[in-house]
Amino acid sequence: LQEKGFLENNKLRFQIYMHVLEVVNQVKSTKDDMVDFHGVQIIASQFGQVDKTFKEHPDFGSDLVLKNKGSQKGNVKLFIGLIQTLIIKPPQSLSVIELSNAQSDLSALTEAGFKLDWLKSKLEEVSLAREKALVQQLEERVKNVELDLSDLKVELEKE
Repeated sequence: LQEKGFLENNKLRFQIYMHVLEVVNQVKSTKDDMVDFHGVQIIASQFGQVDKTFKEHPDFGSDLVLKNKGSQKGNVKLFIGLIQTLIIKPPQSLSVIELSNAQSDLSALTEAGFKLDWLKSKLEEVSLAREKALVQQLEERVKNVELDLSDLKVELEKE
């Protein structure tokens, strides 16, 4: 069962398929629908990845003792923001500012007592992937400039 994805952490997972006979009331759904996740509103389309990450790393706040509920909600919001930045978005789409903000948020959560070594590794991985993508873009630009230069040399030799 575990190999086929039905058993996860000693819990049986299954899917239910329904056949709709009649739609009584239909509400239009938009891509901006929000879901409440541990007191934090997130975009419904990102819920699956956020929920999966929480399940993969349930102990990220196990040693944490929070002084009030407000700080817990703020920390969960920071954590979800990090997931959205580091896991959901493609690395090449991230700006230097987004990566810097992710580093700051990660530091704040670590100082608050969260165990996030795995997320620190992900930040390093994403930063490296972004840098590699930028290097590749620069190499392509250099190649194009060299081709243009070669074409210009050929034109000069013809004259």
